[in-house]
Amino acid sequence: IHSFDKLDQTIAKKKLSRSELSDVDLDIPVRNQNLDAYALVIGNEDYASYQNGLSVESNVPFATKDAEVFKNYLINMFQVKEGNVELLINSTYREMNRAFSRLEKIMEVDGEGKEIIIFYSGHGMPDEENKDPYLIPVDVSGLNVKDGVSLKEIMNRLSKKPHKKLTIITDACFTGAGKKGALASVRGISIVPNFPEISNKMVFLASSSGNQSSLTDESRKHGLFTYFMLKYLKESSGNISIDALYKDIKKSVALEAVKKFNKIQTPDLILGKDLVPKKDSLEFFMHKE
Repeated sequence: IHSFDKLDQTIAKKKLSRSELSDVDLDIPVRNQNLDAYALVIGNEDYASYQNGLSVESNVPFATKDAEVFKNYLINMFQVKEGNVELLINSTYREMNRAFSRLEKIMEVDGEGKEIIIFYSGHGMPDEENKDPYLIPVDVSGLNVKDGVSLKEIMNRLSKKPHKKLTIITDACFTGAGKKGALASVRGISIVPNFPEISNKMVFLASSSGNQSSLTDESRKHGLFTYFMLKYLKESSGNISIDALYKDIKKSVALEAVKKFNKIQTPDLILGKDLVPKKDSLEFFMHKE
């Protein structure tokens, strides 16, 4: 069984041709179980249109598509209620801050026993002083990182609200280098970000490690990390453990980065102590028992 409605709507809206689609964008399998979840999915791609003096080289290619297709997987494959998934495209600081505040309020009312999922594709940057990572809205300059959204603060705020498991997935590098071009050209040296400690029921899956960049794949029209995450979710129909999915993504991304781009990119996975799997027993997204 496959569902095409959501993707067809995206194609119709954007008038995408088949040549603009990847194999992971089509024929998304459907699981039999519904995932009881709330999700916030963000794709920040077009920075140049929101900031004076920025060239298109500072944009994040395919971040919008990363987010839209990931939303399709949540709704089509994992059967998350469409009303429970908020999608932000090219979001400003005000829009991102409102969305995270809204998610907090939802968790306070209906977070008990729910999966909470955050997906972000776009620019990430570190604070040069303490190296804390920030998600960068499209209207925030790379010269003013602290005007962005602190990943550490978001993790701390959401972890205090009722939830079954909190999964945060980022296809962004937090070194200041950017995917295609830096958001602030004055930064000549990439910084190793200081990722915050995660809570006991949190999963943090990042597209790269240390001071590495997160690459985009022009041929597949996705971030390299997002492409392989979707590929292995599709091949397994979502029936895959956290460990198994991460091992597949890590190997494929690392190998492709070297072979195709002559770069180093190693995805990273951090698990809260309550979520360490035993013999690949813990699913990436946990369904109702």
